Amino acid sequence: MGLPDRLGGMLTKESPARQVVGADIVRAVLVVGGAALIGALVGLVGLSPQVWAGGIGLILAIGVALLRYRVAFEGFCFIFFALFDFIGYVPLLSASIKIYLADGIILLMAVLCLRALSNRESMRSLASPVTGLLVINFFFGFFALLVGFGSGHQFNDVVGDFRRFFFYPLATLAALGYILRRTDIRKLILLFSVVLLVISGIALVRVAKGQTWDPAQFAEKGDFRAIGYFTGVIVVMGLGVFYGFSLVSRGYRKWASVLASGLLIGVGFLSGYRLLWALLVMTPLFVSWTAYRGQRRNLRLILALLITAALLIGALVVAQYLFADRFLLMKTKFQERVLGFSFQDNIRYVAWKAAWNRFASSPIIGAGIGDQFSFWGINSAGNPHLFRLTTHNVFLAILYQTGVLGGGIFLVIHLRIVWYVWTRLPQIEPCIRAPLTGMLSGYLAALALGMFQPLFESPGAIVGFYLWLGMMLNVLRLYLGDTVGTPELL
Repeated sequence: MGLPDRLGGMLTKESPARQVVGADIVRAVLVVGGAALIGALVGLVGLSPQVWAGGIGLILAIGVALLRYRVAFEGFCFIFFALFDFIGYVPLLSASIKIYLADGIILLMAVLCLRALSNRESMRSLASPVTGLLVINFFFGFFALLVGFGSGHQFNDVVGDFRRFFFYPLATLAALGYILRRTDIRKLILLFSVVLLVISGIALVRVAKGQTWDPAQFAEKGDFRAIGYFTGVIVVMGLGVFYGFSLVSRGYRKWASVLASGLLIGVGFLSGYRLLWALLVMTPLFVSWTAYRGQRRNLRLILALLITAALLIGALVVAQYLFADRFLLMKTKFQERVLGFSFQDNIRYVAWKAAWNRFASSPIIGAGIGDQFSFWGINSAGNPHLFRLTTHNVFLAILYQTGVLGGGIFLVIHLRIVWYVWTRLPQIEPCIRAPLTGMLSGYLAALALGMFQPLFESPGAIVGFYLWLGMMLNVLRLYLGDTVGTPELL
């Protein structure tokens, strides 16, 4: 392992290898000793063995990250993305304030800060076009805390929104701190492939058994969801990446990428989300157009249309053959919710109007974070009803609670990202540009879904989204300006 991956890798001229090994041993002893000490102290005050074990686990987790940040980061992301349907929405602890697996990113960020303070290369790795904006957003969050408490909102609600809107976006820096090398690319592709296989397997098992995700929310309505909201976004992210690979690879690698794209389209269709269906069609078109803009663009778009249509038809045929009952349900839902859709009759229309009115009443500083959004509307029985739902739009949620200040920072961050990536993609070789465009399409898909679904109400979704953003910038940084000797990725 190289020097940048070690905490405080300040080597002397005398014996660099011996000093690195010695530093690892010292840190390992301190970690284990610290874990035992905290565990003993917790036991002395009479807390439960679970808490005692948790204290040891916490210190050991920090120790692993200190000793091998790269391994800790890869392991966290693999488990987090692959099993998101099971661990992304349910808190691990609910006492006082809810603690999610997503909060494990705090450990990585703490270690990252220590590494940055002791290693110049680690500090430079955090540089990006939005690092400063994310830090500004974080410090603005303390002002939003004061407004939220001053508005009389509940402590847990205010702190929860602070975490989601202002703290968790710093997960981008945790991804940038993973110092990416070209030799890591194949490994990351393999890990991401396994993540997508796990997600696809979970979705197909649910379809085969007729067991919907989150039955408490969907089973009573007769709806079916093969995967959760953010897991659907991960599927679209995977589609963008592997469709990009299919454009630039050859031989069996091309066909493997095409088959992977077809599988992900099928899983996305069986998910049951209308907007996800649209994203499954738009993603290949966006990747083809963006990756080859200015280079036979019309031909590429026609080819992308044909490939997308073939993949979609193939996925539908397979789904109809293997899961006839579930396919019929999806077909019925498509006819009802897409062909018969009327926006003014949709609950989002009423929610968005209510959120805008709340913003108009306090446009500068907003209503304060931690607000429990509710609005009056007409229920299915035709009677007035007080709905206690989300805004179904992450931008409106930030805008009405933090005003033009918070909403403006959010817009500037994401406009800056899109502009930066968009203007630099043409500088990269096509074999990198196409899959990187797929990463951009996944980022945009998450934003689009967040504008129509309560996607970012989940802390895990926020962390996953900003981790993806950080990795996209990391890959772009790795290959930006490199037009000679670019290795084949697949």
